[in-house]
Parts: sequence; structure tokens; C-alpha cells
Amino acid sequence: MRETKITNPGERYHRASLIEPSHSGYVHIAAQIDPPSRPGPARPTRARNEALARLSLERSRLTQRHPDWSVDVFRAFGFPPLDALPMPERYRSLAALYDVTVLIKTPTTAVLGVLDQRARSPTITSARNARRIADVPAAAQLHLFNHFFAEDHSALDVWDYMAGWYQQEMGLRNSEVLAPIEPDSTPFAFINHASWDIGLARFVSRQLSRRSFRSFVIANLRDNNIGALPFLYRRHNGIEQT
Repeated sequence: MRETKITNPGERYHRASLIEPSHSGYVHIAAQIDPPSRPGPARPTRARNEALARLSLERSRLTQRHPDWSVDVFRAFGFPPLDALPMPERYRSLAALYDVTVLIKTPTTAVLGVLDQRARSPTITSARNARRIADVPAAAQLHLFNHFFAEDHSALDVWDYMAGWYQQEMGLRNSEVLAPIEPDSTPFAFINHASWDIGLARFVSRQLSRRSFRSFVIANLRDNNIGALPFLYRRHNGIEQT
């Protein structure tokens, strides 16, 4: 296990304030339905609209059969340039533009096969909750799914400090870290799900205007050889809109 190195901690940034992890089980499905060919907005497309419609029907069927499950479908706002993301070279071949995500939450850990036929080899991660600031409300305006690549679980120690930064600088009030039950079944070391009730432009401008975003957040990911693939989503409730 690698030794955790915290770069430029100073006196401002500390580990996040956490509560006990949930005992729930999670299935995270990341799919490329019709991602854009270049960085920028994920404009509505026929293929994605059709996939979202079918996934919405599947969501209704699952929740009718299992009233104690929560099933949410998310569509991406848009994508940053992959070359601009903190990503060690060894993980670059694993980076993908996931324009549709499904998150299933059950009372106990479970493995489910909910797939859309149009997806390009969807990545399915059956997970447990490894860290929790608070439960993520499904109805939030903006959802972040950050997919982390790392050699071992010491990366979670780095995440503790990253989340502390987001609590202080970005008003983060909720987050659930999903750790794979079977690590060899998924490329992700863990996935962070969090949300805010602000718009996309405000979130991006607030984050990028903090100089410490680069000197603390990006620096610590880089210095600990951790890759991050963060995308912002809206919860899908009907026909896809811009």
C-alpha cells in the first residue's frame, strides 16, 4: 500500500467531516450511449433520448417490483477535455465519456443486471458505501459522479482531504463514496457521488476561481498518482432537454 502524501496542507484544509457509512448496497452503471466527439455540451441526440426513455421504463418496473429500492437515471451536461483531467498515463486508456449513468440503491448489497442494449460496453460496479458526509438527495439540481483510478485503497485517505476542501470551498453538504465489492470487476478504485443545488455555470466558475483547486486538489491527485474522471449530471425525469 502506498504512503499517502498530502501536498500543501497548510492550516486550512483537513479531512472531511464524515458520518458512519450506510449499510446499503449500490449498483453504478456508467454507459457511453452517444457521447460527443469533442469536449463540450452533451447535446440531446436521438440515440440518447431513446436509451433514456427505455431506462425510465426499466426504472419504473424495478421500483414497482422492489419498493425499497431507489433507481435513478442521470444524463451528462457536458464534458471537459480528457487531456485536462488529472490522469496518470497508465490510466488514460480507461478514460471514457459516460453520458448516461444509472444508480441503484438497495437495503443490502446486491448485484443487478440492468443494461441498455445501445450502451457501448457499460461499466457496472457493484459497491458498498466506504465514506459518507450525508445521503445524496436525488432531487438535487446538479450531480457529480467522480470516477477514481488508483493502485490501492490509500487513495481514500487522499479523498478525505479533497472532500474537506470541497466542504470548505464549495459548500459540499453531502457525498457517498462507492467502493467496489469485487475490485477486479471494475476499472474504478471508487466512485464519489455528490450534489449541489446550483447551476452548472456557477459550479464551474466557483471551482476554477479557487487558486487552491489546482495547488491543493489537483496537486494531491497528481502527487499520489490518482486519476479522476469527474462528470456533472442532471437526474433524468423525462424527455432530454438542453
